[in-house]
Amino acid sequence: MKFLSRSLILLALLATNAWSADGRILSFEGDVRVNGNPVTASTEVNSADTISTAVGATAKVVLSDNSVLDIDSGSTVKLSDYSFNPAAPKENKSDISVVEGTLRYVSGLIAKEDPADIGFTAGNSTIGVRGSFTGIEVDGAVVNVEAMTGEATLLRKGDEGQKDAIVVPTGKATQT
Repeated sequence: MKFLSRSLILLALLATNAWSADGRILSFEGDVRVNGNPVTASTEVNSADTISTAVGATAKVVLSDNSVLDIDSGSTVKLSDYSFNPAAPKENKSDISVVEGTLRYVSGLIAKEDPADIGFTAGNSTIGVRGSFTGIEVDGAVVNVEAMTGEATLLRKGDEGQKDAIVVPTGKATQT
């Protein structure tokens, strides 16, 4: 709950700020890298960038739609396909890959406009978010999804190509 309160306050403070990139590093501790380069207080991120945290390191990223990515120690997250233009909401999209580790996501304006425009991949799973606060953890072949607020839909691709859908309601978690 403490994370959610801080994130909402930060979102309110950042709502009037604008930058040319798709997002920026809001805060970090330890060895955090974007595309293999060490981050600084002014590091920006764009679609297709990969953010990694070493063991013991953490990062908070705010994207241009005011969504927040809270990346835990030993994690790798890729902004696979991100685009936000408030003047053209039908073109907005946020696809994020959790390669390994843990990501907590607080939704922004893209999800408010159309939650179907938000998607995550983790392992052999695709995750749709219908809420404002979701946690995703990848540990090898195991994917954990927790819907802290709202719900998440986990689509897992089976060995024979079929997809199994699991709906994760508020306050619940699932593991594949």
